[in-house]
Amino acid sequence: MHPHASLDSKFKATSLSFLMLLSVLAVGFSTPVAAVGPNQNDLNSGGDLPDNTSVNITNYIFTSTYTGSGELDYGDDNDILKVALSANEGLSATLSFSSTTSFPNGSTTYNDFDLYFYDSQLNTMGSSWGSNPETLTTNTSSSPHGGMVYIDIYRYSGTGTWNLTLSKFNTSSSSGGGGSSVSNCSGAGTVTSDILEPNDSTSTATSASLLPLSCTGLSIHSTSDVDYFEIDMIAGVTYYVNVSLVNANGDLDVGWDTASGAYLDSSGTSNNVESMQVYAQVNQTTYVDVYGWLSYTNTYDIEITTDNPGGGQAFESVDVTVLNTTSATLSFSGLTNGTTYNYNHTYGQVHLDNTAHWGQSTNGTFNATGTTHQVNITVAATNNESDFVVLSTLFDASMSPLNSGADVLYIEMVESEATSSTTGEIELTNLTIGGDYVVEWVVVDYVEWFANFNVSLDIQDAINNSMIDSDKWNLMPSTSAVSYQINWTGPTTSNDHLFVTTLSMNGTTIDFETSGNITGEHFDMFVPQLPSLVIASYSTSSTAANNSVQAEGLDLVAGDGYQYQYRVSDASGANLALSNRVSFTATAQNMSLPYFSYTTPNASGSYCVHIDLYSNASVQLIGDTDCFYLTKDDDGDGVPNELDNCPGTASGSLVDLNGCALSQKDTDGDGYNDDVDPFPTDGTQWSDMDSDGYGDNASGNNPDAFPSDGSQWSDADGDGYGDNLGGTRGDACPDTPGDSSADRFGCLDTDGDGWSDAGDGFPEDETRWSDTDGDGYEDSDDAFPFDPTQWNDTDEDGFGDNRFGSNADKFPLDPTQWYDIDGDGYGDNPDGENYDAFLAEPSQWSDVDGDGCGDNPGGRNPDLFMHDPTQCEDNDGDGWGDNLSGNNPDPYLFDFDNDGYNDSIDVLPKLFSPGDLDNDGTPDGEDAFPSNPLETSDFDDDLIGDNQDPDDDNDGVLDDAEINAGTDPFDAKSKPVDSFEIILPGTSIGLGAWDLIGVFVGIPFTVWILVGIATRGNRQRRFEEMLRGAERREDLEDIASAYERAVMMRMLGPHQAIRLERLRTELDDELEQAMHAAYSGQNSQASKEAWDEYERRKAAYEAAQSVAAEQAENASSYQKDIPDMPEQQNGSP
Repeated sequence: MHPHASLDSKFKATSLSFLMLLSVLAVGFSTPVAAVGPNQNDLNSGGDLPDNTSVNITNYIFTSTYTGSGELDYGDDNDILKVALSANEGLSATLSFSSTTSFPNGSTTYNDFDLYFYDSQLNTMGSSWGSNPETLTTNTSSSPHGGMVYIDIYRYSGTGTWNLTLSKFNTSSSSGGGGSSVSNCSGAGTVTSDILEPNDSTSTATSASLLPLSCTGLSIHSTSDVDYFEIDMIAGVTYYVNVSLVNANGDLDVGWDTASGAYLDSSGTSNNVESMQVYAQVNQTTYVDVYGWLSYTNTYDIEITTDNPGGGQAFESVDVTVLNTTSATLSFSGLTNGTTYNYNHTYGQVHLDNTAHWGQSTNGTFNATGTTHQVNITVAATNNESDFVVLSTLFDASMSPLNSGADVLYIEMVESEATSSTTGEIELTNLTIGGDYVVEWVVVDYVEWFANFNVSLDIQDAINNSMIDSDKWNLMPSTSAVSYQINWTGPTTSNDHLFVTTLSMNGTTIDFETSGNITGEHFDMFVPQLPSLVIASYSTSSTAANNSVQAEGLDLVAGDGYQYQYRVSDASGANLALSNRVSFTATAQNMSLPYFSYTTPNASGSYCVHIDLYSNASVQLIGDTDCFYLTKDDDGDGVPNELDNCPGTASGSLVDLNGCALSQKDTDGDGYNDDVDPFPTDGTQWSDMDSDGYGDNASGNNPDAFPSDGSQWSDADGDGYGDNLGGTRGDACPDTPGDSSADRFGCLDTDGDGWSDAGDGFPEDETRWSDTDGDGYEDSDDAFPFDPTQWNDTDEDGFGDNRFGSNADKFPLDPTQWYDIDGDGYGDNPDGENYDAFLAEPSQWSDVDGDGCGDNPGGRNPDLFMHDPTQCEDNDGDGWGDNLSGNNPDPYLFDFDNDGYNDSIDVLPKLFSPGDLDNDGTPDGEDAFPSNPLETSDFDDDLIGDNQDPDDDNDGVLDDAEINAGTDPFDAKSKPVDSFEIILPGTSIGLGAWDLIGVFVGIPFTVWILVGIATRGNRQRRFEEMLRGAERREDLEDIASAYERAVMMRMLGPHQAIRLERLRTELDDELEQAMHAAYSGQNSQASKEAWDEYERRKAAYEAAQSVAAEQAENASSYQKDIPDMPEQQNGSP
């Protein structure tokens, strides 16, 4: 008995013939495209449901729930039906099936059926696979069903029956999915606090445990608003949340967490629907939150549902468990607490002949006190091999069916098994003690049976012609289980065989066509192993006089008589030894036979040992053969006698393919056996005393020129030195005879000093030879023997005298100096004589006061105060140092004439005028125009200087007119009286005398001013030509003074003065550089003295010019003493 086996889990074999035909179909016939079995009645359709949608599909019409069963088989892979739905209806389906199916032959298949939904246009809506039961609902589909749902039950693997429950439910939309709306969560659809507020935290979350829940018009109304929904999940249920919005009005996102804050799911798209899905692993409280992304606000709708029919929290179901043939359990789940439910149950048996016997239906009712409920029921079954089925249906209070369940217990009566080719075992179970039974078994050759049946079409005749053995007896058991060990005659073929057992009640006749009156049956198919003999062992010694062979029997029938015979044959098949044919009676299924001894063949070759088996009637049965190669080798050298050219080889000797050792042959025929001949294939050589591979015979091949020296063997140039450079006294010049030995062997040595010419620095002077660096100086005389660019060091400071060599001594007579990086003639060694204080500056080398500025006035950055370490520079040339922290600092650092005015504002920057910025003779404190040298006072305070103001007393009479008239131009009350006036013709305008004077004087003056301005460009160009023609820096200063006066007279504009000053500065730098270059290029002491005198006088002149105005006379005397610039010498300026 197998508890919990599924309905029809054991194949319904109706007769022995049906069993045999089924086996043929399974292994020999092709599977048909579709199977509509004669016994199928899928969902009471009278046959097989359609396998595809190209034919008419049955529309199942029902009000609430429909339950039925069907079958899938090999070749019947699909069962398809359809259900029409209204726009506001959804559909759920539950498919259960047996996990395994057992066949009468003992084989078992594992079943896997899947469930698919398609809409009215045959588009996939959903699927369920990999589970048992499979559940599917239109809630999980995002597309509407269109008024029709196609259900496809698909056989993924296995074969067997299925049970299908369909349920319709109402939905809140025309999509065929979703749940019903709750009236108290419909908001106003505006961005204001909605009807569910406050629900901004988990502690105030909106309860959403009564599902399905559909809320509309809610809102995230502020930047801080978050709406929470609390969902109590039930394990095993999948939950769905859809939030709908118009994303363009503000993006909202959703999240889903456990009560402890653990993440479950989230959705943060920019679409108009945010969707989440969570499968509940355990019962737990969870929270869904809706919020604005980046603090957006918006309105939204929310729908919360499940994969249960109708989208609710629970799916009421009943599960049936058959415990045994007398009791079963009904388990109800998905219940609503406090709700009344009704149920019924029945049981029955489906026998081997497909007849079914059912008990009465029993009803019951209960009020749920939780989500589950259990009822124990009593059932009854008869002891016949059959499927014992218990069915139950759950109803609501109005008797509308909710769910159905079933369980099957297979009652096993007979099991049989072939344990060998001639033995088997029968086990009878679930027997009725004292019952009157008939047990019958038969073994047939299945291949012979099938061949006979195809001809005679008579089952019994086919059995009689293929039967190996059979038996039958009556049984009245005293226990409920009995077993038997069965023996039958040994089969004579290796075909498939059947061992079949049937159990029936005594006094009844079995109907093999319908399996009628069969209480139990079972069969086992096996392939017999026929009696045979095999070679168990044999010896193959080539040195022994005799060898032996032994065989053993397999699958012999104990008690039967057999005959055997041994044979030994050669490669051609001819028998060399033959035993007598011996008769024996098998004492066991497997037994050993006596040894057979035969004379060892006297020649090497291939041989075979045979054992032949015969029946007592001398019919040859199955024997065995094994072959081997025998090698005859009298001297034991591994070479067969037939191939051995050197018989009698000493034991342990190494031999060639001909069986000869080295001591037994002289390959080259020189009179020396190969074992002592180092050149066994060269008849001209037989000795090699130094073992270098070259023979000692000077007349032979490859003779050894040095027979006692293993490192040398040839001397191509005959100079007595071996050609192997790595050997003893190896010849460095193997192709040229020579007697050098000091630096290398065997090379030319012209002067005979032992040094080869190539290694002799003086190849023709026997007294000298070493010149390592090859500079022509003997190493003992070479101050730098490893430097070919140096050989002498006069001052012995380690630096060579050759100025063109490496590390040349720039001061070959001064041992304290050698480097002069800047080439100024002063050494770089700070500890040596004439040390260069400026290593990288060729124009400076001395710094008497150590202030970092060179003492050479013509060099870069010269020290203008060479005895004052606190001062170096004097940029304005006034004789005062620019370092304000040093001695005698320049009080006017940027004031060339030291008059207290910076050159940038000094009208005459090179003319000393303290307290008088414009140098007009009027102190600045009294000067109304301190920066204008043309004006000093403004009598009438009209901001026009008195020199330029035509009417100083503002009395309306020009100063010139008043002066001419003898009146005071600085007294507004003093005016001249006009005595002359001309009236302009045609006007009333009169011109007095002074008016006429003004006209005739003012016009020329204006013309003069305009001409001066117009000619500024030409004047600027003349000054530029004068600057470029200057040969001395003093000339540049004189020209600068000239164009400064032109600026004062407005003959040059400010921008033109700036351009001239820039040109003067550039030309002054060029003259200074030329002077330095001339000094740097000196070639004689006289030139240097001339430059020193020039610089001294020039410095005195510049100092005199920077002194106050009273020293100007001295400056003129110095100027007279400044000599001309020294002439250019040897290409230097």
